[in-house]
Amino acid sequence: CNVPFFFNINHLSSPLYLGVFDFDTGFDHDPIGRISVDITTLPHNTDCVLYYNLYKSARNTQPTRTPQGTITIRVRVELDNQQEALLCNLKTPPRFYINCKDKKDFRVLKYACDGNFNVHQYSLHTITKHLEEIESYQLIWIYIQQALLQLLLWRKFEQITLVNPFQTHEITNSMNQTPNKETITLSVPIHSILAFLVGITLI
Repeated sequence: CNVPFFFNINHLSSPLYLGVFDFDTGFDHDPIGRISVDITTLPHNTDCVLYYNLYKSARNTQPTRTPQGTITIRVRVELDNQQEALLCNLKTPPRFYINCKDKKDFRVLKYACDGNFNVHQYSLHTITKHLEEIESYQLIWIYIQQALLQLLLWRKFEQITLVNPFQTHEITNSMNQTPNKETITLSVPIHSILAFLVGITLI
C-alpha cells in the first residue's frame, strides 16, 4: 500500500514518528512497532528510501529485543529557504495539541510518539529513569565545555601538508632516482575558522 503524506515542518529538528498497528473494530489497535526518523540527517530535495526494523521498545539495550517486522518508506524533505530553516533551530520547537474523537485513536497517537514507556506516569521507575538521564547529561556537558573552549579560543589545530611553491631545487630519492617535492606542514584552526565564517554569515 503506497499512500503519500505531506507534513508541514515548523522546526527542522522535529523527528517523524511512525507507528504500525493491527486494525481491530471493537478493541484497541494492537501495536506492532514504531520508528523515529531523524530528518536532519537526510539530504534536501532528494528522494530517500529508508528501511527499518519494527520494535515495540525503542531502547536497543535490551538483549531480548527482537524485530516484529520491517517497514520501507520513501521520504523527501523540501525547504523553501534553507537559511530560515537553519535559523529556526536556534529557537525552541513550538508545542502543538492534537484532539482525538475517541480513546482508541488517542492510544494510537500516544504509542506512536512516546512508545510503551510513559514518561509522565508518576512511579518510582519513571523517577529513576529521569535521574539516570540527568546523570548522563553531566558527562556530556564536560565534552561540550572542552569542545567550546577549543573552538572559541582557537586551540584545536589540524595539520595540513602543502607543496612548497618556492622550492628552488628538487630532492632526489636515491632508491629510484625520482624527484620528491618539498612539502610544508601547517597547523591551522579549521574548526574555529569555519565557526567564525558561519557566524558572520548568519549575522
